[in-house]
Amino acid sequence: MHTVKTDYVLVCDSSDVFVLRDLYGIEKKFQEMNCGAVFNCEKLIWPFDLPQSIIDFESRINPNLRLNAGLWISHIGFAKEILAICSNTPPHKHSEQWYYKHAYHKLWPHMKVDYNNFLFQGLN
Repeated sequence: MHTVKTDYVLVCDSSDVFVLRDLYGIEKKFQEMNCGAVFNCEKLIWPFDLPQSIIDFESRINPNLRLNAGLWISHIGFAKEILAICSNTPPHKHSEQWYYKHAYHKLWPHMKVDYNNFLFQGLN
């Protein structure tokens, strides 16, 4: 991300994300959410071996929906903060969600989940 020259970064998973409209309006909607990053949501608790403190944290914010790291947008500087936390999180063999959920736990409320599908519509 050291070479990114834009104010924002949009991260999309390669296997379960569809872009159905042009992206020109997403910047304005993102700015309206007044935060550093917004992530897609899903119903699953994944990975299954998350620490109970993270499960409890997400359940307090929304009992039915969870952060999904397959689609997110961020100010470039805040994205670097997220990735710094991810890179300092103990390793996990099966899921990148592990790292982002640890970052969410540390950076909330500046790191948000789009529970109302304002920006993103989740498939899960």
